[in-house]
Amino acid sequence: MNIVEQVLVDIGLPWMWSKLLIYFFVPLFSFFLAFYFIRKTSLSKRWKLVLLSLLTIIPLALYFALHPIYIGDISDNSTEIKTSYVFQNNKTLTIFVLKGCPHCKNTIPYVEKLHARNNQIPIRYVIIGKMDTKFPGFTNDIPNFCEKVYEPNALAAAEVTLGNYPCFILSSNGLAEKRWFNDDFGMRTMDIIETYFN
Repeated sequence: MNIVEQVLVDIGLPWMWSKLLIYFFVPLFSFFLAFYFIRKTSLSKRWKLVLLSLLTIIPLALYFALHPIYIGDISDNSTEIKTSYVFQNNKTLTIFVLKGCPHCKNTIPYVEKLHARNNQIPIRYVIIGKMDTKFPGFTNDIPNFCEKVYEPNALAAAEVTLGNYPCFILSSNGLAEKRWFNDDFGMRTMDIIETYFN
């Protein structure tokens, strides 16, 4: 999530639109800026049109290269889950993580924004392995508003995560309802999570 997306999320826009609106405004701004400068040149109409097209498309392509849209940003790629793993009775967002996983650590800014928008959402981190104060990984960075538990039984967790970390689960009444793996998770998913708790 870049700074502009963060600002749009902070002012209350849905997560998905915070991502997609920039893709509307970048080419629009580029077009009008390019048009303003190109119209004063002595180029032929054909070359003005070619230059205007390039100066509109190139900034959009560069922005996309730096901040791509992933499938999870625009669609719900959750999967249903059947597992004997026991979850919380109340509605909970559970995130399964590994201590040394950089993708798992990257969940923290999203969780902090989610909490800032709705501090009533219960968030639980399940850390695979035993508590180890000498090698905590990123676990000390997990915010205090999140419940933090350790799962020493990696095989029990693998039944839920299928070996994919981080793994996001929406659950209630002790049962998992929706699951996203890291590659499926995006801005659209954040909207679904907020809707789930409203």
